Amino acid sequence: MKEQLRTIYDATTLEEAHAELASSYELARTAGTPEVLRQARTIKRWEPQVLSYFTTWHTNARSQAQNLINEKLPGPPTACGTSSIMPTRELCR
Repeated sequence: MKEQLRTIYDATTLEEAHAELASSYELARTAGTPEVLRQARTIKRWEPQVLSYFTTWHTNARSQAQNLINEKLPGPPTACGTSSIMPTRELCR
């Protein structure tokens, strides 16, 4: 399924991409495993966003990568000088 999805971005037109997505959904149906079916349902829900790439030729990949980095960083310092990840109640005594 993952390899099939990558072929979507090889398409040069919106119609080709839509056909590749349809092919991916069919592959998921024939596979029949719960994980693959769940992935296909998720992609189906995000289909307008996936296909918008073929009309704008832009993605939000950079902002998503930055969001992922930001989630992994410790929070801002608190009044006790510790990170917000640490339990401040016991450290501030």
